[in-house]
Amino acid sequence: MVDHDRLLRTDHLQADLRRRSVRGGAVLVVEQALQFAIQMVAVAVLARLLVPADFGLVAMVVAMTTLVGMLRDLGLSTATVQRADLTHAQVSVLFWLNVGLGVLASLVVAGLAPAVAAFYGDARLTAVTWALAGSFLLASLSAQHLALLRRQMRFASLARIELAAALVGAAAAVGAAWRGAGYWALVTQPLVAQVVLGALVWWSSGWRPQRPKRGAGSGAMLAFGGHLTGFRLATYVAQNLDDVLIGRTAGSAALGLYSKAYSLLMMPVHRISGPVSAVAIPALSRLQHEPRRFREFYLQATLLICAAGMPLVTLLFVMAEEAVLLVLGPQWGGAVPLFRALAPAALFATFNASGSWACVPLGRVRRLFWWQVAASTVVAIALVVGVRWGALGVAAAYSVAVVLTRFPGLAVLLRGTPVSVGDVAAVVTRPAVVSVLAGVGLAGARWLLPTAPGYGAGLAFALGIGVAAFAGLYAGLWGATRAGRQQVRRVVQMFRDLRVPAA
Repeated sequence: MVDHDRLLRTDHLQADLRRRSVRGGAVLVVEQALQFAIQMVAVAVLARLLVPADFGLVAMVVAMTTLVGMLRDLGLSTATVQRADLTHAQVSVLFWLNVGLGVLASLVVAGLAPAVAAFYGDARLTAVTWALAGSFLLASLSAQHLALLRRQMRFASLARIELAAALVGAAAAVGAAWRGAGYWALVTQPLVAQVVLGALVWWSSGWRPQRPKRGAGSGAMLAFGGHLTGFRLATYVAQNLDDVLIGRTAGSAALGLYSKAYSLLMMPVHRISGPVSAVAIPALSRLQHEPRRFREFYLQATLLICAAGMPLVTLLFVMAEEAVLLVLGPQWGGAVPLFRALAPAALFATFNASGSWACVPLGRVRRLFWWQVAASTVVAIALVVGVRWGALGVAAAYSVAVVLTRFPGLAVLLRGTPVSVGDVAAVVTRPAVVSVLAGVGLAGARWLLPTAPGYGAGLAFALGIGVAAFAGLYAGLWGATRAGRQQVRRVVQMFRDLRVPAA
């Protein structure tokens, strides 16, 4: 007999929340680093087995179908994580709602396949859209199980599951491409990964749904999830309209270059902010009635993602040519200027999630939704203007819009919370200034670095020297002031916590 009460309780987490969070974050960072390595190897191999148009073809479908795919969850999994008190009946209702929405999303996407193909003028997109439609149903079957693992802060289990799914999915894609499957290799990857993830998460969580019952008290959670879904839909517009515009006006080859430049730059940022967010949301939800501890945890998490993400983006901006050509190959040289044009957006994206951290744990998702509508409108206007100059104009316009809206957004989202926009600005300033100064120093010293002879080993050698030089500059500048050294000591203390088992 499954003890559902044990699977839903969170009171035992309060005893040592900080240490659990640090240890959980460390586990997820390691997992994300391994996932990043797997994806980089897979991307490097696939970029040589396929052509840019193959990536662009799949990106066209993803850009058009992600909007519908969001409806499969309606924010219900996050509601499960955020809720202070939860019952088995409530989670069961949410599970069956997720499944029903997954079925609906799959049918809608499949029905839209001919329209997607007609919009882009490529008949191949019909079959690709039909194939990817099934991923929405697969994902809906595991949404609540994943949410329960996050609610219980079982991050080690999550890490093993997600790593296994990523590895099997990447292997399936490379194997299919090697056998000449072309763009179908890219369709195979998410489907295989989702099947593996679903099977493992059902086995690991131990939770099984019951029949849905009326009067379970899920109404407030549905309202929460509805506003959160609205926020995600508005975010979708800001993050995918660029793909739609480029695919429509410039074709699959240009979109392939743009989408790989975007993913290559944003992937390491997401690999840093993703695990921190995965820890921050459930931890801050447990602290929603303790303002002082909420503020302290929030600012430490923001400092962590900025101190790790900002130098990485700056380094990639300076060493863009070496990074792009080494990972993707010589035929992807056209992605380098797009890569650099997107860098300002990536720099500010390092602390993009901090707005959600202030609203989701406190249940203020309505405010989050309306702000994202306003921000997405600004981004959409910028992209429509920028597309007149092709993919590079879109990249530059996206960066400008993100930079202009980030701090006004925080001012709105943080109002009435234990954290102020001044708190966040103070935390963000040091890693931003130190990263830029280190980048300027590296750029000025580039003439001392060896010129990369061709491709392969020469690029790797030049990139390695650049990374070492930048790391030295960054560490030296960070430790040059007393405040910087104090922050380093706090980070060291966090790592010491990893050696002490959580209660």
